[in-house]
Amino acid sequence: MTLIYLVRHGASTWNAERRWAGQADPPLSTLGRAQTQAACPSLAAPNFERVISSSLLRARATAQIVSRQLKLPPPEIRADFDERHAGKISGLTSSEIETTFPGLLEQWRRGDPIELPGGELWTTFTSRVIGGFAHFKHCDAQRILLIAHEGVLRAVAYHLGEPHQKYQNLQGRWLELKPPNFLLIAQASGGLAQP
Repeated sequence: MTLIYLVRHGASTWNAERRWAGQADPPLSTLGRAQTQAACPSLAAPNFERVISSSLLRARATAQIVSRQLKLPPPEIRADFDERHAGKISGLTSSEIETTFPGLLEQWRRGDPIELPGGELWTTFTSRVIGGFAHFKHCDAQRILLIAHEGVLRAVAYHLGEPHQKYQNLQGRWLELKPPNFLLIAQASGGLAQP
């Protein structure tokens, strides 16, 4: 059995401005770096063996800080876990999105699988994310820290048939891959307590 703690990256400079990044690549903010440093003692308890990160800068920087602090090998980079391409809303603030695309944010807040104008299709995105877990089939009996994005957490919840949950920076959930078919199984969400 492989246990994965899927966690959202530390705060980026665009998070502070309430801008939608998608696959744009804003860096971690000073707050994001401090959040990550502060989270490291809690992240040490599960004895992770590997750190895997999305290829986007905000996740990679979070993963590098954690790997260094926990004395783990450098993070492995997996683009399967990149945030959803946000299309025309990338770089816009929430208020700009509401003005330009009325009702879109309300649908998103409800947890509806919305289509982003000019962005990656929801079905394409969720297939990419869920397909990325196939990489872990040969990782039996490991504990893995996977640093990604809120959209990735949403895609996993949707795949598991769970209701939408908002994840703040450095919040996450446990997942389990069970042999022989390596099905993605939900574990407790929120908090880091080991399942």
